[in-house]
Amino acid sequence: MKSLKQAARGSARALLIGLVAAAALAGCGGGSEPIEAFAPTRLVAFGDEASVLTADGRKYSVNAINSVSNTVDCASNPLWIQALANRYGMVFPQCNPSNLAAPQGRIMAANGAKVDDVRAQLDRYLASDVMTEHTLVTLFVGTHDILGLYAQYPAQSEGDLMSAAGDAGRQLGELAVRMMRSGGRTLVVSLPDVGATPFAFQERNNRPPVREGLNRAQFLSALTTAFNTELYRALGALNDGRLGALVLGDDMSTSFTKYPGQYGLTDIMNPACQATASLPNCTMNTLVGGATVQTFLWADDRRLGPAGHSTLGNLALARVLRNPL
Repeated sequence: MKSLKQAARGSARALLIGLVAAAALAGCGGGSEPIEAFAPTRLVAFGDEASVLTADGRKYSVNAINSVSNTVDCASNPLWIQALANRYGMVFPQCNPSNLAAPQGRIMAANGAKVDDVRAQLDRYLASDVMTEHTLVTLFVGTHDILGLYAQYPAQSEGDLMSAAGDAGRQLGELAVRMMRSGGRTLVVSLPDVGATPFAFQERNNRPPVREGLNRAQFLSALTTAFNTELYRALGALNDGRLGALVLGDDMSTSFTKYPGQYGLTDIMNPACQATASLPNCTMNTLVGGATVQTFLWADDRRLGPAGHSTLGNLALARVLRNPL
């Protein structure tokens, strides 16, 4: 039987090798058709700011602006978790433009969260609520773990930091297993390559290499790989895909790097937002010259813009639709 990683990679590769989002859901392969379609009635998001809407509906990405009221349009330029929620008629309280009486989305994620913070998020959730077989749980975290470890170099050695990155990935996998065993159907996003961010490119260009043959961006990529390797290993115990599914964020970032034009991207190395418009305050009115949300991958030097969220949302939705959750 296929592992979570193998099953995810089987469907993700068809989605990532040159398919645009509109065709992705019809074209992805791998896995078997579920006997009965999974129909979640709740969505609970854990992780960092990639899954956060502020109280007034702002995103740590590029916010759309309503042309009439000149206020943030929280439903446009959706986060990846919003794309999932929309598919099942759910919204989050932080973005409920239709004023639904009982929004079924809940965000436990927080800005700046690391893996250990997600453990606390889960503890808080389970202290007051439950997960059932109709709860779709999302888990996306790790960027701040990698950046935090990288900041310790050279005070900490390359080898020690690689080991610590692996430990963080293993802990995330253990948290995901705990979520699955708590009753929810859990989507785990493997960490996109931190070495492919604008921050990494700046570090590569402006700081000396870690050692011969390993520049700063490559070191960030190596830390990311160590994290994901142990994440995969920890998830391997639950290999039938019925309690959870793996969304390959690492493959997604590799595909962006190799085939940007197939996603309509013209810039994968620079932030779309002006340096003065720090997230979550970046809007369509504060982009750098020539930037659009369709053609620039990054909102700032480390966080995805709307095009990245759109692709990740489609990948995640494909996993839900194709996996026997």
